[in-house]
Amino acid sequence: QHVPKGAFAVPGASQSRLSSPVRQDTGLAFVVLSRAAIEGKSVTQIADYGALRGLAGTRSDAGDRLGPQSIGSLFASDHEAPEALTDFDRAYLTSLYSGSNGKTYDQKTREIALDVAKILDR
Repeated sequence: QHVPKGAFAVPGASQSRLSSPVRQDTGLAFVVLSRAAIEGKSVTQIADYGALRGLAGTRSDAGDRLGPQSIGSLFASDHEAPEALTDFDRAYLTSLYSGSNGKTYDQKTREIALDVAKILDR
């Protein structure tokens, strides 16, 4: 394939109305927690919470809706938090980082929901 001077070709790239031409890559993430917030939490809980928040880019209020099925709920006060990453968390991260990265938000959200349900049903 001939590529015009000044342009470059990306092997494996394609254009489609079914996929998004834009993707979001995370090169660096910081999770900042106050000393008061982590009091009474284990190192495993804090590390797993940081990993989930950093890798998934979830909002801080997402854990309130997930309940005890996710380490993302570590700081929710209405239930006892899990001791570590849960099966749900692992299934979510596995699905989030699998498959093609050219999907729209709606496509990827649906794919994650289906994948998590499949993984947890095993």
